[in-house]
Amino acid sequence: MLLYRAAPAKVDQAQEKIGALPLDQLKLKFQQAFWGTKRLSSLLLARELLHRRVAPMFWHDWRSSTAYTPPQLIDLIAFDLLYLNQLFTERPWHTPHANERRGLANRVYAFQTAAYLYYGGKRKKWEMVRRLRIPVEHQLTCAFLRSADVQKKHDVLAAKRDEVFTALKLDIAKVRRTVTYTEADATATVRRRLALWLCGELCGWRPTRSARLYEQMTGEEINRGFVVSQFEKIHEVLRAAGITRSHVKKPRQKRVAGGS
Repeated sequence: MLLYRAAPAKVDQAQEKIGALPLDQLKLKFQQAFWGTKRLSSLLLARELLHRRVAPMFWHDWRSSTAYTPPQLIDLIAFDLLYLNQLFTERPWHTPHANERRGLANRVYAFQTAAYLYYGGKRKKWEMVRRLRIPVEHQLTCAFLRSADVQKKHDVLAAKRDEVFTALKLDIAKVRRTVTYTEADATATVRRRLALWLCGELCGWRPTRSARLYEQMTGEEINRGFVVSQFEKIHEVLRAAGITRSHVKKPRQKRVAGGS
């Protein structure tokens, strides 16, 4: 593993500094390290994001490029496996293949299992997902390990994001700025509603699930009642702008012979 190649004292020192970073800065530094092919830095930052229980899909920006290098692909798979390890440890699911089960059950094998799944670029993403038997609800918050149906849902949302952002921004522009509601407050409102729109779409607009996902995304804890009120406002804005919901149904978990 990458950590074995670094001096333990330096790793501990770096991890301590990373642990003090606010979430926004932590995610930005992860993106810079990942796209700058600084693999050890990416891993250390990923470990802190996982410690804060931030789902991998929220680690990345919205860039549309998928021209990853082989090491980046292996890292993406490994980071998803490290995230899935947390979920698998809490509530295991049936995975018939020994190599994949070991990668899910023990985070020490995440990178080894990722390289095995990648198989020199010969194995398609949906094949990896099928071998791991990842529940759909977990695929939705992975960065890479998604079935074709789950990826389609993400693609639809990514395509609508700018349109939704513009509608939310234009709506908040109508609100008068005061001493108690500044331009910075307005910007924060738009960002919050955009995040809640994404969480709502991914969670079928269920307030409780959306609140949990929002906390994973931002590190900010919000209650169900607040989510309900924000959903009402978001729907009002989108209706006025002529923007409909994605209408992409939650992909069904297909039954596989021998599965649980």
